[in-house]
Amino acid sequence: INIKVRSQTAADECFRVRRDVKLERLINMYCRNHSLDPKAVRFLDPGGCHIRATQTPDEVGLEDGDAIDVWLDQEGGGGARVRAGVVH
Repeated sequence: INIKVRSQTAADECFRVRRDVKLERLINMYCRNHSLDPKAVRFLDPGGCHIRATQTPDEVGLEDGDAIDVWLDQEGGGGARVRAGVVH
């Protein structure tokens, strides 16, 4: 099947994958093409659910021509708490 990968920073890219092969191949190829660490990005199915590298297109429910999104995975941001109107 053909899967389109949409990114917030790069042009859309299409991949041809087999329904029964883990999406790890697609993820690694995309990350290699864009110099990304596979652990630093998150792939989302058309419904917005996280895709794991161990899943196949059939397990995710991907159909020919579907698009998946890739996002930079951001963690943290839990700095000091700020309460409105209170100065510490």
